[in-house]
Amino acid sequence: MQRLGIGLIVVSGLIACGKSEDNNSSGTTITPGNGKLSASDLAKPIALGEMSKFDVEMYLLVHSSDFLATEAEVAEEPETEESDPDCIGDIMDQLTVKAEGDTVILDYGVDLTSCFQSAWQTETSGATVELSHALASMYIRQTCVGMDLSSLNGKKLSEMEDPGCDNSLIMANSKSDVAGVLSAEGQTLDLTSISISSTSTENNEPCTITKTGNTLSQADGCVTIQISTSADSSENEYVKYAGKSLTWVESTANTWYSSGSYDLELNDWTGSLTFGPDATPAYTMSRGTETATGTLTLPVGLHAKKAWKRALLRNMQLK
Repeated sequence: MQRLGIGLIVVSGLIACGKSEDNNSSGTTITPGNGKLSASDLAKPIALGEMSKFDVEMYLLVHSSDFLATEAEVAEEPETEESDPDCIGDIMDQLTVKAEGDTVILDYGVDLTSCFQSAWQTETSGATVELSHALASMYIRQTCVGMDLSSLNGKKLSEMEDPGCDNSLIMANSKSDVAGVLSAEGQTLDLTSISISSTSTENNEPCTITKTGNTLSQADGCVTIQISTSADSSENEYVKYAGKSLTWVESTANTWYSSGSYDLELNDWTGSLTFGPDATPAYTMSRGTETATGTLTLPVGLHAKKAWKRALLRNMQLK
């Protein structure tokens, strides 16, 4: 199974780079959001792509960073005159948060059509790309129990740092919707795709994180869901990680959880990933009589961003 399908691979690559040659964000529309995603948005698609044992093993290898408890703090490279402009990143930096009492919320809809159109024309030499729309919505909510976060009201996303609360409730939803066609050498590729990403409880409410000393724990029932659907339903993908008894220690390095596990779903494969204080995380996945087992490799060289922007970019697969 191709990761996200042909069209979505191209979309994901462009978003990850977030670059356009002329940095033309004119025509970009930023509107108030509609709150969190609906239950239908987060529902498992009826039609799913085929995943082989090899696909499952490669997915967990490539996405090992999804299961890190903490990530390395790596300084971002300073921009120079030769740096490629970042259309999408510039738009994200314009967004501001709302804060009242102990809660901070980011809730926006963004029309990225002009960014995407410019980037596609630059990246697809010899091809013609026509986009009817490229829309993104995002909703992040964090509550720091017992703290006053009102001073953060109106802060830009680029200025936001982790509030540093000991006991928190946090969730993040995002959705991207792209429609268009790519034409080259007499052939066309339908680029229509919808991508969903959410970290929340099963009922799409904030997850609970508590801190005791330098140890953090996440309440059971917090799940991460990623859904990708495209014009070719055989490429549809559904991923779900459900945390159980997860604990970890604060660190500025790439580290695994100290204890706990994840229940995993990768399309029609199910299984678990288990953590231990002195062990490499080990997974077991099955589908019928097929079984895939292995361990994760600690990723290196991750590029950490300021906490709130990084949370948004990661959840939207923009990191």
